[in-house]
Amino acid sequence: MPKTYRPFNCILPGIVALGLSVSALAQQPPPVPTNKTPIITSATADFTTNPQQLRIIGSNFGTGMPKVVLGSTQLQVNTFTDNAIVAILPNNQPAGTFALTVTNSASSKSGTFDVAIGAVGAQGPTGPTGPAGPEGPQGPAGPAGSGGVVKDANGNVLGTLIGLSGNAFNAGTSVIIYKSGYFVRVGINGSFPVSQFWWSATNCTGTAYLNSGIGSAPFPRTYSKTVVYSLSANSLMVPSGASPLATAVSATNIVSFENSGLIDGEGSCSNQSPSTQGGWPMMTFNAASTLGWVIVGGGATPIGVAGPLQLP
Repeated sequence: MPKTYRPFNCILPGIVALGLSVSALAQQPPPVPTNKTPIITSATADFTTNPQQLRIIGSNFGTGMPKVVLGSTQLQVNTFTDNAIVAILPNNQPAGTFALTVTNSASSKSGTFDVAIGAVGAQGPTGPTGPAGPEGPQGPAGPAGSGGVVKDANGNVLGTLIGLSGNAFNAGTSVIIYKSGYFVRVGINGSFPVSQFWWSATNCTGTAYLNSGIGSAPFPRTYSKTVVYSLSANSLMVPSGASPLATAVSATNIVSFENSGLIDGEGSCSNQSPSTQGGWPMMTFNAASTLGWVIVGGGATPIGVAGPLQLP
């Protein structure tokens, strides 16, 4: 069965997804009215859990309980945020490709995605790549935010707090910090959360491509000063190139994958047969020289900053 990986948690300025547990849901206010349409970027079945789960990644899922339908079966939602859902699969779920629909409870709008469950057929040939559209002009700089200052455990200033971050399993365990034009996600314990990378050589070496979740055109773009962390390289990284917006590419001969762990600072590497995957080409980033941060660790010890962080 082919592997399916969820895309990394993309850091967007001023937008922060804070997870809500099901037990706390009853204490929340009604969903905020919205006209947003859910967008599904990946869906992965996990048959190692009991009960079996379907993990959905995307955006605009809403602040109220979303409706999740697989084929003609409505699934029970276990946990959700605006950009991640964990739903329960039926015990007798058959293999095949199904239409997955997520409906935002506030806007009543739905997004669909074809998801393969269990064994699937061989992958078809890659279609031709269409021409890239022209890049639009850069917009004006936004006003300075009102967030407070974040410091490491020793009182060294790291930058301005943008908000909380996390994933479907560790909501609110890290923060997004802005300094000198860069956005960096840092665990409250001082560790750097591991992102997902495709690698051109075995054992997660060679050229790194930050997983975009989309392997064909049109390719997504991301802010070029988004800083992420690779545990395999034990290094911070940013998208390559000088453009303010970096465009993902179709990377060929990918032979290993670095996956983020369920706990900030943890990750794993696995080798695979050569394949073509979508991602942003990455280059190393020195936070000490560029941002003036005091970095701890190095060598065989994962790098980070002194924790726990001092938050405003």
